[in-house]
Amino acid sequence: MTKIIGIVPVVGYLILFNDSILDKIQFDTITGTTGDEASPFLLGGLTKLRMTFFGSLSVTMSFLIYQLRRPKELDTATDDFSFAERVRESYSVVEMKALERDVMEAKWQKRLGLFWLPWHGGRKRECQVQGFREDLRTKFLSNFHDYIDQASREWWIGQMNSRPISRYAAMILGCLGYLLLVIPTIDIAQAVIGDILSEMLRLVRH
Repeated sequence: MTKIIGIVPVVGYLILFNDSILDKIQFDTITGTTGDEASPFLLGGLTKLRMTFFGSLSVTMSFLIYQLRRPKELDTATDDFSFAERVRESYSVVEMKALERDVMEAKWQKRLGLFWLPWHGGRKRECQVQGFREDLRTKFLSNFHDYIDQASREWWIGQMNSRPISRYAAMILGCLGYLLLVIPTIDIAQAVIGDILSEMLRLVRH
């Protein structure tokens, strides 16, 4: 849906900046309102077009930020449990040891409470797999199955919380864009529903 919305700004640009097209597009005409009749819309037609245009543009920018800045781990797993399963199935001992080194770094922000052990009012854990032979993968997984599972989940969750500026920018632009798209939709919906109800009441009276 987000990819399709990206087409709207292009079409919107052609409409908003083409006077001949804009003059012919009247929302009141679509609903059958003519002459001195009160418009059923709360917002003007041009306002709705502009909100749709800028809303679609905002959603598209949010999507582009996501595509360019999303963690590459999302391409292989959509949650921490599936990532841990993938690590157990396909990661080498070297890769699993590198993953453990990442989460043990002093700058690492702890995420998964089950993985960390209480330690003097905080949470700490010592490396367990760094000295293990790299050619004994089966034995490695047998000995450290649960440990690697939790370490993998801790690592994946950490990746999903990286790049805060990009995450907040994508979230704000996405929310703003969908809000700008929803408002014109609600305005059109209430006008159409009102027209249907008034027509039904007219038929009942006759």
